[in-house]
Amino acid sequence: MVEVDGNNVTVTVGSVIHPMTEEHHISWIVVETTKGYQVKYLEKTGEPKASFVLAEGEEVKTVYEYCNLHGLWKK
Repeated sequence: MVEVDGNNVTVTVGSVIHPMTEEHHISWIVVETTKGYQVKYLEKTGEPKASFVLAEGEEVKTVYEYCNLHGLWKK
């Protein structure tokens, strides 16, 4: 799920929250924007969620997430 509130973007992985264990987790989330990209690395046992702040006029184009078991996902 990608939520945009002004220049704040919150990405939560999964319509049902993705597991975050040593064995099965989201390693990172990338937000590709009209001005480049931002990366957040996640803790294996943390939340499958990341927040980003965009510059004035910057917009989200694509979101990528990497699951250690299922590989790369694109939204």
